[in-house]
Amino acid sequence: MNREETVSEPEFPGPDLSRRRAFTRLSVIFAGTWTLPWLKQLSPETLLAHGAELHRHVAARSTMGREVSPKLLFFNPHQFKTVDIVCEIVIPQTRTPGARDAKVPQFIDLLLAERETQMQSGIAAGLRWLDQRSRELFGQDFVDASPEQQIDLFTRISSSDSAEATLGQVFFNQIKNLTAFGYYTSKEGLEQELGYAGPQGIGTYEGSVAVEPR
Repeated sequence: MNREETVSEPEFPGPDLSRRRAFTRLSVIFAGTWTLPWLKQLSPETLLAHGAELHRHVAARSTMGREVSPKLLFFNPHQFKTVDIVCEIVIPQTRTPGARDAKVPQFIDLLLAERETQMQSGIAAGLRWLDQRSRELFGQDFVDASPEQQIDLFTRISSSDSAEATLGQVFFNQIKNLTAFGYYTSKEGLEQELGYAGPQGIGTYEGSVAVEPR
């Protein structure tokens, strides 16, 4: 995903200029998420509210930056490690935090377990295909391939004239959209990437700030 994509932004006078600019960009960024069953046709404001809620749940499972429990809600450990690498390929750490810093893999695990349950079988099938294709090309599972090989495989999948299996291409689009949703509703994505302190009208943005679990 191109984080540096420029979006035409109309000029809005007044103190909420940064908010309007942020929502102009978010409308483009979130466009793909509207193909996801649970998120279909939701406004950027509603997507931010749902995303912030999920990030608060993710943060509630952490204490002092460490997971309270290694237990995953949907993925098994191997799947989670794969998703962690994939998310960081989609949105890597640069001058701003990447998907891993924003706990996007944990966000997706929670999202699939509790909200986007219709996608569970498709994502699981896509992860199996990713390992199978990696073994065909590189002789090892995706997580064990070199970073260069991992990026090469995703370049093959995401190119406009890709010859890879439809299952792989669908999986890439789904995981890319889930990563974008998780990242751009996080404190890191909103504040450090977009320079936006959070949506008005749904309270102070808390994102991944740790809260006490109930």
